[in-house]
Amino acid sequence: MKKTQTPSLALPLGPEPALEAALAVNKELSELLDAAGIATILLDHQMHIRRFTRTAAQLLHLNLDAVGRPVVPLLSRLVGDVPWLADMQAGMNSPIPVEVQVQTTAGLWFKLRIQPEQKPDNTIEGAVITLVDITEMKRLEKALLDGEERYRTMVEWSPEAINILRDGKFIYVNSAAIELYGATSAQDLLGQPSRDRVHPDDLESALLRMKSLTLHGVSAPLVEMTFFKLDGSAIKVQAQAKRVEYEGAPAVHVAWRDISERKRAQDALRESVQRTEMADEVLHLAFHDALTNLPNRRVLVDRIDQAMIASKRSGCHGALMFIDLDNFKTLNDTHGHAVGDQLLIEVAQRLRNSVREADTVARFGGDEFVVVFSPLKSDKADSGSQANIIARNICAALSQPYRLTIRHEGETQNTVEHVCTASIGVALFFSHEAGHDDILKWADMAMYQAKKSGRNAIRFHEPSA
Repeated sequence: MKKTQTPSLALPLGPEPALEAALAVNKELSELLDAAGIATILLDHQMHIRRFTRTAAQLLHLNLDAVGRPVVPLLSRLVGDVPWLADMQAGMNSPIPVEVQVQTTAGLWFKLRIQPEQKPDNTIEGAVITLVDITEMKRLEKALLDGEERYRTMVEWSPEAINILRDGKFIYVNSAAIELYGATSAQDLLGQPSRDRVHPDDLESALLRMKSLTLHGVSAPLVEMTFFKLDGSAIKVQAQAKRVEYEGAPAVHVAWRDISERKRAQDALRESVQRTEMADEVLHLAFHDALTNLPNRRVLVDRIDQAMIASKRSGCHGALMFIDLDNFKTLNDTHGHAVGDQLLIEVAQRLRNSVREADTVARFGGDEFVVVFSPLKSDKADSGSQANIIARNICAALSQPYRLTIRHEGETQNTVEHVCTASIGVALFFSHEAGHDDILKWADMAMYQAKKSGRNAIRFHEPSA
């Protein structure tokens, strides 16, 4: 029998110590969720699967191929085509969790909960789906309709804690209730007020629910509450109540289960999501410039190496452009670094818009940027002509006026128009004829030649004879 590979909630390994810590936390979280019998699926904002627990994998028959796939078809396979599946996407647009009870094609019942994940700006970036087996509770509800004797038998042996109340007092408790309350026998509970077992924070709502059941006979929905055991310790429970006939008189049937373990798992999940977001941010900052969000030097070196490999494979040349903004220091000295930062951010965006998606734009440092192009042409002269056209387009884009905001004390601000040109040095490369350090050096030298020629110019590196 083929063993199913299950992605954990952990992150992939990375160079940062924070990621290793996040991996350990998420491994413990996955084990905790599985121990609690909770099927958990993490989704992105398009409702595609990011990660899932082993319990979810077993329930939905998931393997590694499920990552990146939409979740709705997989749930449809479990529970069939039901109307609420079409409404799940709408639920992603609301910060309010959505809960439904569903029956699978195999006859099992689950409580499905979708909890959107929000960024600090309140935009939805994904969701967490949990599936909890409530089959036993549903079976018990059906048993109430099948006769009191059959009901008594099933209730007595049920793993759910079952209580029968009349006039607010216990008149029946099953074995599971005796155990979960920490009693030695039913006599410790019978005749005692049920309100003594309810936490003060939940008492008012619990009394209102009981009053509504007594007067109107409306089933009380599933709620989470805090109960007290006989020794005074608090436990988190999930309870549901219904008015019934018991021994010929009206009574209230209450079924509840201890969810303390699940609540700990949910708290751990929330903490894990926060740790994951922090680890993702650390990983991103390790490879990107904090101001412009462009790849940094570490990524640039890797992209140059990849471009050389691509050049060898395709037989085409590549090009590296070293770009330095002209008179940038004057802007900083005149209006301050905050205005200079605005210019750098705008330059980064213009560079992105001036190149192909496969090309790399990186911030080298200060007001220096590097662009890597690959592949160009197989002929070196043709590649040079192509690179020259691209460089001229970049010069034209960067020389367009910039509108920069200057903020003063007292929250006043005004806008200044600034014109900035650039000096560009270009180095062509082919395969592995030179290393990335040499290519960067060639382009840097050519850029300084452009500076010496009067700025706002393009110069190509000319190999010495």
